[in-house]
Amino acid sequence: MNKRNGLNGLVCFLLAVLCGGLGGCDVISAFAASGMNMSPAKFELNTVDAARRMEGKTLVMVDDLYQSFDQSNAVYEIGQQVENLLVKNDVLARDKFVKQRFLSHLVGDLGPREFGKLSVLEVGRRLKASQVIYVSLKEVTLNDGYGVKPRAIVVVKVIDVFNGKKIFPSAIANETTGLSEVSGLRGYPMKVEMFSSPATDIKTRKKVKIMLMGKIGRKVAELFYEHEETVFDDK
Repeated sequence: MNKRNGLNGLVCFLLAVLCGGLGGCDVISAFAASGMNMSPAKFELNTVDAARRMEGKTLVMVDDLYQSFDQSNAVYEIGQQVENLLVKNDVLARDKFVKQRFLSHLVGDLGPREFGKLSVLEVGRRLKASQVIYVSLKEVTLNDGYGVKPRAIVVVKVIDVFNGKKIFPSAIANETTGLSEVSGLRGYPMKVEMFSSPATDIKTRKKVKIMLMGKIGRKVAELFYEHEETVFDDK
């Protein structure tokens, strides 16, 4: 059974018990419908200049400029999550990606300082990618002073390496996000949030950090395929 559908089913059952004779079926139907909305892809990776793009590969490049996650492999783990979901949802085949380890090797060979001087376009060219999904972690917070409250602002854009230009997002896409404070970054901004927790111990913070990394990866990947939007999105 699909995990999300199972969870929605459990809640519907509980609502049935609670609502009983108060029009419970109608409430449950509305709830179930709200939990099964499908959200379309914001951009079709495999349809833009497809004939040429199939000759090359796609690089997922995650940039944690401020080292928000305090661990060097975080960007590669998020990048791998994006790749895995795009493959799973039939957006691109596995062999159409530049492996994350090649990106890691480039950073290691040049050193972080020299690598930081490269443009996204230049990184794509060096790794022989035809397009780059660039993910910038602009703001990541794990607590608000009262407990653990994971939150991140992420900016995404797709670069056409062949033609040397940005192909996603369009100006219209930026206007629909509701994050006007970062729309000037010429990327697609997203706010990624999770439920807060009063616990602040190291073990909890580490677990939440891993979960937030996973959710960032999923939200980025979902920009490129139709997906289910549910009321339970804290995963």
